[in-house]
Amino acid sequence: MPVWRLPDEPTGLLLKGVLAEDGIESLIRSEQVAWMDDVMKTSRGYWGSLMVFAEDAARARGIISGYLKESAGGDAGK
Repeated sequence: MPVWRLPDEPTGLLLKGVLAEDGIESLIRSEQVAWMDDVMKTSRGYWGSLMVFAEDAARARGIISGYLKESAGGDAGK
């Protein structure tokens, strides 16, 4: 299930690693269309989603929120 909207792929990779450190498996799902650079990002407002198993969703959101509050980037994407 989607737990976080991603502004770009690097953010997805970073957050996937943060969750992995806490033992949560995740998957990055891009909403982009091949050969149409950022068309879907522009229309939807985000690049893709970070997905986890339903039983890990609440914990994953908490971990991501905490990580982003501690980082300089804020919590954009929620």
